[in-house]
Order: sequence, then C-alpha cells, then structure tokens
Amino acid sequence: MAHYSLALNAFFLNRYAEQYQTIHEMLRIANKTGDKWQITFVLFAVSMYTLIWEDFSEARRHAQYNLDLNEELGDVIGSTLPLLVLGYAAYAEGEYEEARGYYLRCLKISEKAGFHYAMQTSTKYLCKTTLSMGKITEAEDYLIRSLTITKEIGFIRDNVNLLFELARLRVAQEIPEQAVELLTLVLQHPASQQIRLLEGRIGDSAEALLAKLKDEVPQEAYAKALERGRKLELDGVVADVLEKKSQA
Repeated sequence: MAHYSLALNAFFLNRYAEQYQTIHEMLRIANKTGDKWQITFVLFAVSMYTLIWEDFSEARRHAQYNLDLNEELGDVIGSTLPLLVLGYAAYAEGEYEEARGYYLRCLKISEKAGFHYAMQTSTKYLCKTTLSMGKITEAEDYLIRSLTITKEIGFIRDNVNLLFELARLRVAQEIPEQAVELLTLVLQHPASQQIRLLEGRIGDSAEALLAKLKDEVPQEAYAKALERGRKLELDGVVADVLEKKSQA
C-alpha cells in the first residue's frame, strides 16, 4: 500500500520513471507473497500505467488477467475496474461496439453491487461511446444517468467534463448555440484545467470545439451565446439539465 501511494503521487507529479519502478516493485512483492488479492490490486495499477502510455495491447492483457483473477476470487466490485480498463482500450482503438460491451458489463455489476464510482464512470463512457457510434438519444440517456450520480457524490471535475460532453451532444443534435453557452461555462470553471484519462485537459478540448463553432455559428448568434454562457453557474446548469430531462 505504501508503494501504491508512491506510484499514485509520482503520476500526479509527472514522475513517470519513478511510477514505473514503483509499480514493478509492487508486482515483485505481490508475486513473492503469492497473495492473489495483492496481485489483482497491482495488475490494475499496471494496466492503468500501460493505458496512460497508450500501450493498448499490454493494457488489455493485464486487465484481462486482472478480471480473471477477480472472478476467481469472487471479488465482484474488483471486477468492475479491469472492465473499465478494457473499455478504455477498446474505445481508444475505435472498437466502439466492443467498448460498449465492456462498459455495459461494468454497469450491470456495479448497479447490483451498489458501487457508485463504477456506475458513474461506466455511464460516462457509455455516453462517449454511443455518441461516437451515432446513437444520440442513447448517449443523452447515459449522460443524464452519469450526471445524476456525479452530482450526488460531488465529483466537481466530472460535472464540468460532463457539461463538455453535453456540448458535444448539442452539436450532434444541431443546437450549436447551446453548445457555445455550455463551453463558455466550462472554460470559466477552474476544474476545466484538470486532466482526463487519455484526453488531456478539459479546457483544451472545450477551446478546440468552441473555435470550431465560431466558424460555423452566425457571428451575432455566437456572440449572444457567449454572453449567456458567461452568466451561467455550474450547479444551476446541472440542476436545470436534470430537471428538464425528468420532465421530458
């Protein structure tokens, strides 16, 4: 557990060589003790490390071994984590149907176990995956489910990130002015400077989409949408989105 703390802090400090060494020391210790729970714990760390470095085949290999061990041990909650990694890897490689399958398995298990983190994360990525597949209505349903859980458990960064995803959804629904409003709100929130797995800073993605919309939305409508967006507040927008969906 001490080595895990070192690895986690090394990641946030961008000391990746130290993170790599620490994770492999964890793996050496776990293999030496032969404790399968320790091995599954370390395998998740290894699979996430290889995922961050976009070595998707290795991430899949470690995650599948992790999943097999968790199922052997009967660790229901533990099995949700490698399913998320398998979904990440498949999504990153454009295998959307495969990714969707992993996330659905994760959601089903986490709902049964009451594991809110995995429920929130799987619905978030189901939104992204189904939107990439062109399933706009399904994507919105998953986004609302994820946003509901995110609001309940207080994940501020993910509230901001999900509003960015909602902006992408509004573009797909051909409501670009609403997307401009949401992106303006996202960019003025401090959490937009935070990084997401495999996707960089929220704010960088929001700026890129906003720049694209500036060329597509009529100038006057774009300026008015920016002004409306500057007056928005995160909690109010989240509550409004959820209320409108419940009344639909």
